[in-house]
Amino acid sequence: MVRKGVKIRRFPHGLLRFIDSSPVAGIDNLDMVKRWLTAGREIKVSEKVEARLINDEKGHAWFVKRYRSRSLFRVLLALLGWTRGGRVFELSFRLREEGVSVPQPSACLMCRDGFQLDSWFMCEGLEGGKDLRNHFFEDRFESLGGAQEVMRKAAEVAAQLHANGFVHYDMKWANFMVAGDGLFYLIDLDGMRKPKIAIFTKACRDVARFVVNAREFGLPEDHVKYWLSQYSMHLGVDVVDVEKGMAPFYAKFVRRHRKKYNVSV
Repeated sequence: MVRKGVKIRRFPHGLLRFIDSSPVAGIDNLDMVKRWLTAGREIKVSEKVEARLINDEKGHAWFVKRYRSRSLFRVLLALLGWTRGGRVFELSFRLREEGVSVPQPSACLMCRDGFQLDSWFMCEGLEGGKDLRNHFFEDRFESLGGAQEVMRKAAEVAAQLHANGFVHYDMKWANFMVAGDGLFYLIDLDGMRKPKIAIFTKACRDVARFVVNAREFGLPEDHVKYWLSQYSMHLGVDVVDVEKGMAPFYAKFVRRHRKKYNVSV
């Protein structure tokens, strides 16, 4: 897809898409682009995915996620124009156009070497950002105006996502980021989809995931109820229907968390 404002730079074994404000916009050498994207502080490393925070020469922070694959299937998909990094890049633009609060996308890169395929996604690093989990354990949301204010804003972000037909599929507290300016964002968009059927049911799965975290971490129940009421109000549905819809997913998450993390809700 050719998107307005996005430029393309082609290499013999790679493709870079970027916006003018991207810190890689002025780099016309593939190896140099790759070196830039693999610099900075590692925040997650696994066999298939790694994530970093990189500061540019002006001191601005950028989040970079690298997706590794040695699958022939993935290489064929890349030849058809589909990579995981490119998907999140396009999805971020689409979500922002529809008013969903996600970080500004900056660039994506596809690089192929035989049957090995790497793709990268880069977005703004949300200066001074912390996720809800860290904020809660640091000061119980006092620095953000209190738990009720945080629940109100988080409910509005979640409802905006679902009102546009998208489902996050991993709406835990660690995926709600609060930037230094106090704005709330959804992050980690890898699993996000726009289902064609049973949208409300799948949205209730997101709701259940959020509520499980809230109760695991010890958020007072009146604030949990307030989040549910605010979410239902913004979505334009009855809170009773939301609670009923999330119930089977909630029970499943609780069983899984008790077994995996030895926590009780």
